[in-house]
Order: sequence, then C-alpha cells, then structure tokens
Amino acid sequence: MTDFFKQFASDEKMEIEGRWVEHDTETSFLVARSGNKHFNRLFSKLYQKNKVVLESKGDAAEAKSDEIMVETFAKTILLGWKGNVVFDGKDLPYTVENAKKLLALKDFRRVIGSYADDFDSFKAVQEAEQGN
Repeated sequence: MTDFFKQFASDEKMEIEGRWVEHDTETSFLVARSGNKHFNRLFSKLYQKNKVVLESKGDAAEAKSDEIMVETFAKTILLGWKGNVVFDGKDLPYTVENAKKLLALKDFRRVIGSYADDFDSFKAVQEAEQGN
C-alpha cells in the first residue's frame, strides 16, 4: 500500500529555510527548495516590474531574465555557504551580493538549481526514517 504522505509530503520549513548540501569536501551550501513561496513571490514581483522588457524577446529580454533569476536565487534559494569559497582568486564570504556573483555563472546556477529541485531532500519523511 502506498503511503502518499511519506511519498509526497514536504517539509515546508526546510523548503524556505534551506538544507545544507555538501558540494565537495571543502564547501557546503545552504539551499532552499525551488518554487518555495518566497521564490514565487519575488519572481512574480520582478517579472511584473520588468514585463515590458521580458516580453520584448531579444537580447535585452534575455539579459533581464538572467538578472531576475540571479536576484531571485540569491535572495530565496542560495541562503548561505560554509567552507572555502574562492571567486577569481579571492576568498568570498557569504552575502547576498556575493551570492549574486556566483549565481551569475550560469553553470553554477544550474548546480544550485539541481540541489534546489531535489524533491527527495525536502521530504517531510526522509528515507532513512522510513527504513521499511
């Protein structure tokens, strides 16, 4: 019998406050779940504010779309880090502005996005607890 709570219920607090993800042996990131309510609100606000540019198609729309994703991720998804984060040869302590620097790198943003999309990591009942 399928227990749909165990299979699909998520930890809403963790979705917003994030979970620590070990990126490598030296670095961990505090990552919230993509699509959490803070993400949705900020994204919607920024989309509406920039709707004319975004709907214009072309390079300006593409650049604005990236800018919105960087800001939204920096404020609602990538919530912190610990360990040795170096950017262009310099140590980078966590701040929202420094998160924006990293998230402007599209492939890094994809990695953080994959952590944020990992549904199993945000389940209310984790597999280790289920054990059966």
